[in-house]
Amino acid sequence: ADFEQKAPMRKIMGCTCFGNPTDGRASANADVAGFRLSALIDEAAPVEGANTITFTSRDGYQVTLPLQYVMQRYSLIVTTVNDEDAADAVGCANQLWLGGTSARSFARDVVSISITKEADPPAAPGSGAGSTAPNVGVTEGIAQA
Repeated sequence: ADFEQKAPMRKIMGCTCFGNPTDGRASANADVAGFRLSALIDEAAPVEGANTITFTSRDGYQVTLPLQYVMQRYSLIVTTVNDEDAADAVGCANQLWLGGTSARSFARDVVSISITKEADPPAAPGSGAGSTAPNVGVTEGIAQA
């Protein structure tokens, strides 16, 4: 609640389905509000060389990402979706939303955020095997002789 007052953020963001690439067709826009993660991270004053951020959900699910990746995007802890409290809109107290990232990197009911310096930081979403595959689907075509 403190950061909703210190660093409020409201944004229209698209959410792609879990199995769909970032710019895929199965997406929807939402008017989300909450607070900017960058403000929380700045106030936490991570150790020099910190390179990893881990979000832990109430059920123990974790999302671990490169710290720089999170800082370079519109990254929010969302508490309101389309002017509804997140609990009513999506069935949880809050959600991690990252601009330009598919929903597979989102987390629900975040209860803990850890910022660490790792010898082997995680890869950015979309940078692993298959990341160069274009997101193209043929929906119509004309045969040529």
